Amino acid sequence: MKNIILLTSTLFLSFVIISCSEEGSEKNKSNSDSKKSKEIYNKEDDQAIKNLKKTSRLEARINDFNCIENMDNEEYCNITEITLIKGNFQCVDPENEKLCNEILKNISERMIYRSDKESSYVENEEISKGYIMSNEGIISMQENTYDAKLYYNPTREDSGSMTITGKILIHGLPGIKDLEKEFNPLVIDIKGRK
Repeated sequence: MKNIILLTSTLFLSFVIISCSEEGSEKNKSNSDSKKSKEIYNKEDDQAIKNLKKTSRLEARINDFNCIENMDNEEYCNITEITLIKGNFQCVDPENEKLCNEILKNISERMIYRSDKESSYVENEEISKGYIMSNEGIISMQENTYDAKLYYNPTREDSGSMTITGKILIHGLPGIKDLEKEFNPLVIDIKGRK
């Protein structure tokens, strides 16, 4: 009888030790995944900060935009689409007018930003000093699409209209020699009211 109790106790103790070590390894794996995720997030934030500090070459008045509002929060606006017309662009960097004209020559008459993602409040303290919301999407120009990131501030006017100011960062525009090296992504200041 003592041998059975001793054997049962030993098996139970072994089972407890094995269970604890598996749980510990799962926690370590979870902590490791969390650290990797934070590192990626920090690298993306660092790159976003660098991109937002770049000098904008163009400024564009938004022709039209779609905004899904939250009735509980007047300042919330999930931008799902922005239409930019080439005639509403202007150069804002007089020292690089040649480059600006080359950019304007290579963009289409109509650029449409679209996103099927939910806009989010900017969590990074440095970025949030300039912009309270961001979203990822694509810019369509003719048959081509390019990755784009939108940073913006929605403001509800007393009249009830919504004003949007911000920046669109367009990645990978081809055909602009100087832009490909130095100015990728292309940073465009935007503003519009609806």
